[in-house]
Amino acid sequence: MSVLDAERDGRTVRATPTEENPYHADIHLNLGLERGDERWKSEQKAHAIQLARRAEWRDGPDDEG
Repeated sequence: MSVLDAERDGRTVRATPTEENPYHADIHLNLGLERGDERWKSEQKAHAIQLARRAEWRDGPDDEG
């Protein structure tokens, strides 16, 4: 998924590479709700579904053969 796709709908993306995955990033939903708010879980789920639908596997530069 591109950063532009991940950043849609108010989300922000921060690169957080690890030794095992130099392409890792954190996606922050920026819901503007407290976790106790009854809408929080449904908003979180909606974002997760949307992100999963846009995701696709891409080989990294080291994986191309």
